[in-house]
Amino acid sequence: MRTLRLNERANIDGAIIRASGAYGNGGNIRVNDAPSFIALTDDSIDATDLTTYSFTTQNFGADYIDRTMIVSVFGNSGSTGRTISSATIGGVSANVSFEEEAFGSSVHVMTAAPITGTTGTVAITFSGSMESCGIAVYSVSHLESETPVDTAFDENFSDANLTLSVISGGIAVGIAGGVDTPSEITFGGLDHDFAMTEIESGAFYRGASKQFSNTERVGVSCAVVLSADQEIAVVSFR
Repeated sequence: MRTLRLNERANIDGAIIRASGAYGNGGNIRVNDAPSFIALTDDSIDATDLTTYSFTTQNFGADYIDRTMIVSVFGNSGSTGRTISSATIGGVSANVSFEEEAFGSSVHVMTAAPITGTTGTVAITFSGSMESCGIAVYSVSHLESETPVDTAFDENFSDANLTLSVISGGIAVGIAGGVDTPSEITFGGLDHDFAMTEIESGAFYRGASKQFSNTERVGVSCAVVLSADQEIAVVSFR
């Protein structure tokens, strides 16, 4: 391992770090503002009636030192909306950054770090029995905090128009779904990560994300066509 001397710089995985101790041993190391990058690495569904879902051998992407995993979730209980009681990503306890439930469906965004390895299990325990669950798995680099910058949510909409605060170098994640056979789920303001996917008969979901180069308030729209009990959540991080 190389020792950094006073005021010496090293470029590690796109982040500049500087040793501020006499020889960088035991001193403070500051990571400058490198932009966060987000990439969808996997998406999976399970249409089994369960309380705990275990999505095994999920692709986590390349293994690197400052990786945070974000998982967005759409669940359907068929009766009452549920919350997440506990969850792990790659064996690491997950922080539920945002969740909202209404009617028989729910949307959730959760994070975990540090994560090692290129594959792993996403395990989710809900507060009650479910009929189905769909997830989207993201790998994020240079995330400064797992605490959201902002969140926005809408339910039982035909056209949702939300406003979300984002920070330069930050990212946003969106998850939306409907349980009455929607013909399409379309995001505006974020980039679609995968096609609308059926998780059980009549229940569909879709995920979206985006990186941002400016600090701003951005509009995020979503249309779930011909569906009931639909929900959308968008969460930004830096």
